[in-house]
Amino acid sequence: MEEEKKNDTWWDKNGLTSLFAALFGIFSWWVLHPFINSALVMMSGVSNSPENQGMLGDSYGSLNSLFSGIAMIAAVTAVLIQTFEFKAQREELALSRKQLRLQLDEMEQQRKEMTAQRAEMERTNTMNHERMLFDKANHEYQRRLQSNEQMRRFATQEYQDYFHRLLSLKSTSAVSLSEFIECVFDDSKYASRSRHWSNADRTEMGRVSQAMQSAPPLLHLLQEIAFTNPNNEEMKIWAVSLEAIKPVFGQIKIAATNTTQWERRPTWLPGIVDLASRDYSQFL
Repeated sequence: MEEEKKNDTWWDKNGLTSLFAALFGIFSWWVLHPFINSALVMMSGVSNSPENQGMLGDSYGSLNSLFSGIAMIAAVTAVLIQTFEFKAQREELALSRKQLRLQLDEMEQQRKEMTAQRAEMERTNTMNHERMLFDKANHEYQRRLQSNEQMRRFATQEYQDYFHRLLSLKSTSAVSLSEFIECVFDDSKYASRSRHWSNADRTEMGRVSQAMQSAPPLLHLLQEIAFTNPNNEEMKIWAVSLEAIKPVFGQIKIAATNTTQWERRPTWLPGIVDLASRDYSQFL
């Protein structure tokens, strides 16, 4: 607002007042002109004859010429005012065009920035997608390496001996096997139950205890297999062995459920319980 006030011309500030003052002065002169002329005639001592009165009427001709000149000046002034206004309008239009051009340039710059941001986002999304695919492929590759290593270890003579030692426990009655494994997990149950055992039961308990004490490497390996989550092709390789030893895993699960000494439960137990709960018939 202050800048607009500073840019106002003299006509904007005083034009109307000056115009009304000029019109009032002209109208006053036109009304008072006859009286002024009469007074001048009387003061000069000239008689008030009709001839002199005609001369007084003729004096309005010069006044009319004055008014005509003033009208011409007013018309010229109006033309000049319109010229100034048109010039101001042209300057305002030029300024508007300049501002519009600046806005268009700013919009174009914003469009370019948005295009660059969109391209950057697309590159980022592409990189993230490729990184996700790489991580997934790398994870699968590492899982396959781990699975191959598990198969290699399981195929060694040492782990085969562990496996067949556990597998031989299937010949023990199901009820006795779970009770024997409970005694391996819980010393208090062994102390209370062994007093009522026969020599054959003690011999069987020794065989179960020996098999369970030598089996942790195999059981840890089987827990790794459970947590590795083999695919269908790999499960077809494991299914025969896991289905064969599944009854023993079931008895281990029952024994672990019945034991009260939680601190004696081995770390491989969750994986064995998981393997005991699976169905392998679809892979055979």
